[in-house]
Amino acid sequence: MFRKWIGAVIAPVFLLLSAAVFAQSDAPKREMITELQVDPAHIPAFEEHLKAMFDMAKEAGYPHDTYVAQWRNLYYLVTPIGQYADLDKVFAARGMVWEEGGDAFQDHYNGMQTSLLDSRSWLSRYAEEVSYKPAAGGSPADGDVFMEIDSFSFKLGHWDEVEDMLADVKAIYEELEIPYAYDVYYEGIGMQGNQVTFISYAPDAATMAQRNAEIEAMMKDHAGWMDLLERYFKIAKSSTTMHGIQRRDLTLIADRADQ
Repeated sequence: MFRKWIGAVIAPVFLLLSAAVFAQSDAPKREMITELQVDPAHIPAFEEHLKAMFDMAKEAGYPHDTYVAQWRNLYYLVTPIGQYADLDKVFAARGMVWEEGGDAFQDHYNGMQTSLLDSRSWLSRYAEEVSYKPAAGGSPADGDVFMEIDSFSFKLGHWDEVEDMLADVKAIYEELEIPYAYDVYYEGIGMQGNQVTFISYAPDAATMAQRNAEIEAMMKDHAGWMDLLERYFKIAKSSTTMHGIQRRDLTLIADRADQ
């Protein structure tokens, strides 16, 4: 979405996606994200073990949804939570599944582990107040499963300016009546984070490219947008862009939600 204007590099970024369906819901907008780097030669086995573990978790009454997205050999498991303190509930429920599943579950877990090259987890917060939701659509609710993820890192100590810029981006989109949605996520936890991620949606890569061209044409020579870019460059550190696909076939939707 924004890479044409700021020269973002297309490369893997530490956040792929927050659960897009979750972002549309009324649930608390916080989440735990786990990134799994899978050995490309073992992707079929990894998916088989993950699906089996999710099926067993659901049978055991695991109460937390877990959304899955993929970018090449990177898989992202996103678990919506309420408050950050509710992580204890998530870990307790996973311990219950481990015990209930017995040897069969642990065999699948070990098989999945042997497919991995690396993994890590972090927390994120959905920023609904600066996300853009036009009535025209262009969101996961419309069935768009292809995602473009633009991540921006800022110098510390400028969070007020970042929030002002995010509000101004949304205002310009509303002024121009751009018909495509985007979601915003804060990736810093504490008094001041310094990472902001935009996620926009389309049915496929070709449609995403077409929509980007439309947005670029609408933004061209817009005085407010050009001013915003100047403000951005003064406090920017880096930016990255990548793409991903929602894997609804692997996603776990719990029968009982407690998030």
